[in-house]
Amino acid sequence: MVQQDGKAEERRRGAAVEEREAKYRREQLDHLLAGMGGVEGAARAALDEVRERWMGPQCAVLDFLLARLKAQRRLAPKDLEPFLEIGAFTAHLSGYLATTHGMRGYCGDLDCEVVKRSFSEVFPRLGLNASNLTAVRANAACLDFANDSLGLVFCFSTLHHLDDPVRCLKEIRRVLRPGGVFLCAREPIQP
Repeated sequence: MVQQDGKAEERRRGAAVEEREAKYRREQLDHLLAGMGGVEGAARAALDEVRERWMGPQCAVLDFLLARLKAQRRLAPKDLEPFLEIGAFTAHLSGYLATTHGMRGYCGDLDCEVVKRSFSEVFPRLGLNASNLTAVRANAACLDFANDSLGLVFCFSTLHHLDDPVRCLKEIRRVLRPGGVFLCAREPIQP
């Protein structure tokens, strides 16, 4: 009985942490969109900053990875489908893969609504397409995907925020199919 009570308490604490993180992410998206909205000049400046500081360098890392995989392992982007982005937030990286490379995949975040809002409010401003993407609620410690089901899993600025990175890495390995690829980069874009 004591062990069951301990597990229930652990799940309760975990759910509370997830909800705080989801709330924080919603507030961050509101802040980002407020900077992108309003006066057209301010919107353009905020969008340019997003492209310059986040999107450009991170997409360059993804392009480098795809080029290396094509050269060394003869893998085309389509061979890595479906993909999963963990900690997607604005999902601009998934949007880049879908728009530029025609890839399909999942944008996972603790708050699925943040990703859906990004599809409708951020993607149009960045010229991204969400037609090949599915927003999912994703806890990296317990991914709701079958074993060996994904060709690519990636996260930028996410792994070091997780309570138990080793558990999450094991979970990522479980969902990656043999020969699949995991890409992880820290703040802001260092592999």
